[in-house]
Amino acid sequence: MKIGIIGAGKLGTTLARRAVNAGHDVVIAGRPGAAQTALVVEVMIPGATALPVTDWEDLDVAILAVPFSIALTIPMPLQPGTVVIDPTNHWAPVDGDLSDVAHRSTSEALAARHPQLQWVKSLNQLGYHDLEDETIGIAERPAMGIASDSAEAAHTASVLIASLGLDPVVIGPLSTGTLLEPGGPAFGTTLSNAELSTLLHPAEQAERSRGDVAEHVG
Repeated sequence: MKIGIIGAGKLGTTLARRAVNAGHDVVIAGRPGAAQTALVVEVMIPGATALPVTDWEDLDVAILAVPFSIALTIPMPLQPGTVVIDPTNHWAPVDGDLSDVAHRSTSEALAARHPQLQWVKSLNQLGYHDLEDETIGIAERPAMGIASDSAEAAHTASVLIASLGLDPVVIGPLSTGTLLEPGGPAFGTTLSNAELSTLLHPAEQAERSRGDVAEHVG
């Protein structure tokens, strides 16, 4: 897959390294005003290419790896229909108290600004330091929630996320992304697919378990 990452900070470089190691074609752009992005990419992410967003072509997925308050302000000159994964979280001490996220996820706020893109909430429930763990995908595959209003975008994100050594779990529409954000039950948790599914959909999982038991008994 061809992956474009906006943001060459800790999360952006971590995801870029995992994507390169998984065999993806990775281009990365610093956020507006960021200096020395090309040097950072050359030194920290061998195999990736530093390239301005305006020069990106034929992307399969874009990842917006910048603080949420910055994500709200930067232009998104991507082709309409591009799948964009949003791993941002709203942190009031950093971003301020923003009306954009009153009773909705950061991804919903970004989708309202850029409705021509296909938005996916994911890659935010674990920190960059968790994703740096080289045993991910080898010793274990932590579950990663995915929320999107587009089944196609959710599938594309699932394929990418699985290739990064994580276990994708589609949880519902974009509005359910709040379950993955700070204050939500899944935020900051390292869980298996079954554990995350049970945490986010306890009634559904309980009903499924009862059905399995009944089938076994019958």
